[in-house]
Order: sequence, then C-alpha cells, then structure tokens
Amino acid sequence: MTALIQYIYVTQEAAASNEPDALVWGNVDIVNACLENYFAEDELCHPALLSYFVDYFLVQMENGGFAQFVYNTGNNAAIQAYVSAGLQAMQATQHLALFEQAAEVVQALSEQDLHRYLEGEALGDAAQQQVLEQFDEVFSVLNATTELRHVNNAWLKAHPQLKAVTLEELQTALQAAQQQIPNLAERQQQAMDNAPEYVKTIQRLCEAHGMALEEITAGDPEFMFEGEEHLAWFFITDKGIFSMVEIAEPSYRAVLLDEEGQVVLELSE
Repeated sequence: MTALIQYIYVTQEAAASNEPDALVWGNVDIVNACLENYFAEDELCHPALLSYFVDYFLVQMENGGFAQFVYNTGNNAAIQAYVSAGLQAMQATQHLALFEQAAEVVQALSEQDLHRYLEGEALGDAAQQQVLEQFDEVFSVLNATTELRHVNNAWLKAHPQLKAVTLEELQTALQAAQQQIPNLAERQQQAMDNAPEYVKTIQRLCEAHGMALEEITAGDPEFMFEGEEHLAWFFITDKGIFSMVEIAEPSYRAVLLDEEGQVVLELSE
C-alpha cells in the first residue's frame, strides 16, 4: 500500500543542530509519536522506519547485547528485516554482514536452543555458539571505529525525503495523514480497550473535565495526597498539566489534580 506519510519528518531544530545524532533522535521521536497515534508501520515513510529500527537495534546492543535485541523483539523476523534493509541502505556493509550472520544463526535455532541462548546457557552446536558468543565483542570493536548512529545520521541528512518542519507544520501534516487512516475509529477503540486501567481512568477524568489527553508522562509512587502516599500519574492535556490519584478506601475515588496539586474533580463508583 502507499504510505500515508511520505517524508522523513524532523523538526527544524533537529535539522539545524550540530549534534551528530540529532536527526536520528528526531526521527525516532516522530516515528514513536506516529505509532502511538494509530498509524501502522506500512503507513509510515519507509526510510524513516529503516533509520528507526537500525537505531533501535543499536540501543539494544548498547544496553544488553544481541541477546537483548532478540528477546525484546520476540525474535521478530520483520524487525530483523528492517534492520538488514536499513544497514544496506546506509551502506554499513560491515555492520550488515555481522548482523545477518548472527540473525541467520538465531533464526535457525530450535525453540529449546533459543531459550538456552536467551538464558545465557551453552548451545549444543559449537559453531552457532561461537558466532553468538563473539557477536557482541566484534560489534563493539566495529562500532568504536564506525559509529552506527553517526552513519545513520549522515544517511538521513543526505536523504531526499528528509523534511525539516516547524512543530505546527508537523502537527498539521500528521493530523491530515491520520484522517486518511481507513479504520481510525476502530483502531482508537481497540487501543482504548487494550489500555491499562489507569489510562482508562485518566481518559474518563479528561472527558469529565472537557479536555483532551495528549500524553501520560510519568508516575510517582510516593505522591503525597491527603497526608498519605499514593501512586500518582502525571499527564499533559490541551488545557495544561494534570495528575491523577486513585483512592481505594473507604470507597473508591479517582481524583484529578491541577498543576498546583489542587483537586479539580473526583469520580467515584
């Protein structure tokens, strides 16, 4: 299908930055925003996804190595294909050869051996064991001389589909693209049905106060309210910053607080 978003969008600030990773992180932020706002992967600009998944792979390697990448992606062949295609597009040939060798080994593992690998246990096949044992070390040495995020950034900077926009222009473009999603209402309802209960509660509070939820930013398990510690969730709406506390006893209450911690309204059961 034709992508609904045709450009690799970044902000003008990211495009003007001298930071060597600014475009990569800018693209990651916007792709994440799109995925959180009901776009399917194949509706996004394909080169933007390639950059996104190459950086996702790099983040996993930096934090926990190839085993973490495999575990966190569920050994997903589609994600591995995005990474391979991205590395190829960026002409990161050494990274590509290394990645494809390890990915091929992992895809060939039995379910039992895959579990052993993810648990850090020895595999029965010595050749497979050697490839996977050496991968993280070889990758680290290679990335020290050819920093993958910098390669990614340079590729984005030269890409003909890169488009630097203001935040207002970005919002307008994404809203227009979102309206072209064929089953938007269905996706929104499914996302709400699958959301954690605290998210549903925040949505109900926002509706009751006549405002639109934009982003849930953080939780604080030691938030003081009415002289006791509670778990509070902070979020941004079109009317500003608010928080929500749920009180279980003596009867259930969901309390909406403004930025100053003052009670705005309560919902009870």
